[in-house]
Formats: sequence, C-alpha cells, structure tokens
Amino acid sequence: MALNSLFKILDGRAAKSNLLKGALTALTVEEADNILAKMFGSEIKKFAHASYIKNKTLAIACRGSVAAQEMKLRESEIISALNQSAGERVVEKIKIIL
Repeated sequence: MALNSLFKILDGRAAKSNLLKGALTALTVEEADNILAKMFGSEIKKFAHASYIKNKTLAIACRGSVAAQEMKLRESEIISALNQSAGERVVEKIKIIL
C-alpha cells in the first residue's frame, strides 16, 4: 500500500479536519497490520492485530501472552517501521491488550 504517498497528498490538511485525521489514523492502523505480518509472518493475524491509535499510542490486541511478549520485545522496530512508512512520527509507543 502506498501509505506514504497518501500522507503526502493530504499533507498538512489533516491538522484542520477531524475527518482527515480519522482517515489517516485508519490507514495507519491498517499499515500496522501489514508491518506485523511482514515482521512475524502471516500467521500473526491469528494471534494479534492493530486495533486503534490514540495519543500517538498504537493499541495491539493479542490473543496470547507469547504474541504479546514478542510485540513488546520488538516494539521499537514496529514503531520505527510504521513511522518510516508514514513519513512522520505517528506512533510513539505501543500498548498491548490481552
């Protein structure tokens, strides 16, 4: 997905419109799922998925403690990949929901 190009198109307009903020957040959550699949393989979709972003915190719902522990161990990698994909700092930390 060309998440980075969509961010460029919408550029600074998101700061003005709540609708655009919501759309950018939804795209970022979708991209987070894609990044998780790249890092952990497609099987991760059975055990974890990105749920929402609030106050620059990405919430990831996990079905098991092993998946949650792996997410926490690779938190900085996930955040870095997501921010790089977005072209800006959209996530600062990850919250794991069991």
